[in-house]
Formats: sequence, C-alpha cells, structure tokens
Amino acid sequence: MEHLRGTLAFVAAAKHGSFTQAARTLDLSPQAVAASIARLESALEVRLFNRTTRSIALTEEGAAFLSRAEIGLAALEDAAQSVRDKEKSPAGLVRVTCGSAFGRRYLMPMLAGLYKRYPQIRLDLSFDDRKVDLVRDGYDVAIRGGAIADSSLITRRICALSGVMVASPAYLKKRGIPKTPDELAAHHIIMLRFASGLSVPWTLKLKGKLTTFDAAAPSLTLSDTEAVGDAAVAGLGISRVSLHFAWPHLQAGRLKVVLNNYNDPGTREMVIHYPHREHVAPRIRSFVEFALETLQNDPTLQSSTKSLTPFCA
Repeated sequence: MEHLRGTLAFVAAAKHGSFTQAARTLDLSPQAVAASIARLESALEVRLFNRTTRSIALTEEGAAFLSRAEIGLAALEDAAQSVRDKEKSPAGLVRVTCGSAFGRRYLMPMLAGLYKRYPQIRLDLSFDDRKVDLVRDGYDVAIRGGAIADSSLITRRICALSGVMVASPAYLKKRGIPKTPDELAAHHIIMLRFASGLSVPWTLKLKGKLTTFDAAAPSLTLSDTEAVGDAAVAGLGISRVSLHFAWPHLQAGRLKVVLNNYNDPGTREMVIHYPHREHVAPRIRSFVEFALETLQNDPTLQSSTKSLTPFCA
C-alpha cells in the first residue's frame, strides 16, 4: 500500500512538475507528498527526481519508472471501472483498426461471442496494415504489431510475434534442408514487402551476434503476411512467418521449421491500443476486455518457440 501511495504522489508530481501542485491534486500537504516520494525512492533504491529549491526534474530512472507507473495505475483504474460498469449494458459504436491478416484470422471468429455478451455494441472494423493515428483517423481501438508512439494511449499485450523460418516437407524433400544460413543462397526464398516497397529482412543469430538476411533475388515477394505463409505451405520455398501463423501448419505436418538454431524470434508483440482511462467509454472498455480475454487464451497465439524441436526438419 505504501508503494501505491508513493507511486500516486510521484505520478502527480511528474505530471504537474511540482510537489505543491501534486499536493493540491491529492488533497495532501506538500511535505506529505515529498515524504511519500522519498520513501518510494528509498524502496526502489534510485533517485526519481532531481530537486532544487524551486523546481523538480525527472531523472532518467524517473522517466522510465513514470511510463511503467502510468500503465500500472491505468490498469488498476480499468479494473475498478470494469466493476462499476458491470451492471450496465454497454451500447454504441466501436471503431477498430487491425492488421488485415490478424483481423481475418483472429478477430472475425470472436465476434459471435462478443455480440452474445454485448448485444447492443456495434462494430466498424478496418483491416489494413498502414500506420494510423487513433484521434486523427477516428478510431477507438487499434490492434497492431509493435507500439504506437503516443503517450495518450494505453498499450496492453496480446501475444508475442515470434518469427520462425519454415518450408513444406515436399519442398525440403526436393531441394534439401539448409543446415547453415549460407545455404539459403541455394534455395527459393519467399520475402515479405512493406507498403514502402522495402523487403522485411530476417533476423538471425550467428556466432552469438544478431545479423540480418535479405535475399538479393527472392523467388517470390509478397505484400501480405498471410500470403507469405500460404506460399510456404504450397511448397514454393522457405519463408519467415509469425509462429502463430505457422503453429497449426506445424501441428498438421504441412510445414517444418528450418535453421531453428540460427533463428532469432525477435521481441515484437501484438498489442491493443486505446485511449487513457478518463476517455474510455464502457462500450470501448468492454470490447477491449473481451478481445484480451479471448486472444490471451488462444493456444495458437500463446505458442512458444521453446516448443519447436519436434517440428524441426
């Protein structure tokens, strides 16, 4: 509880740039705010603010802690708000933007359950892969791989977006199994292309260091992530896809993992973005919580690269 008091005081002071203003917001004395923050710093064993007699400024550690603290406090407020809203029936339109492949594969199947629970919610779904600005483009929720750099948004994790190199058993029987990254030059390579026209390089681990592989002359280049995986299933070559796409094909024997010892799965995540708590309507909160409940419990999305050994060629 003491950590919570200190965190509330810290966030208020950082927001207002003053212990005095933070004290007014929290209905405390400036001395109480300062003491609470001092106890938090002592517990964390870092200095969060540089102080002078007239001003305070976040330290590097303070800035890092602030971003995490705001997310944590927002999640706490979300939990409280969800209890307050439980007896209400959310209603109205929720505008959602989502990557096209992820939307078709994972959002569409969950809609029947959403409408059953919240019959008065209406949805406007846009499936595309362009960069968006929620406010400018008029969206309530964005589901994207990676983070949108906007401090006015809450970001919550759905799953990891681990990459894996795959090919069909038929292709590998015909062309052979590559044992090292150098052998990729002798294979048909299927690459993904960004909307900008640039291809998406593969991240590999060589001698303990990360490097990238970008085929000079790929056999096939596609602008759709799902099509890249479909091409591998069809036996057209080796591609790098998200594990959640590959997982059902691996289990069914339609794909095999190649060069797993050299593969770096990356740190990208699929996340859901929505406005900060004071701007979240019940209809938006209900959609977000239902989506997280559904997607975070989908075994395909929660599969791990640690379980790939049985599927390696």
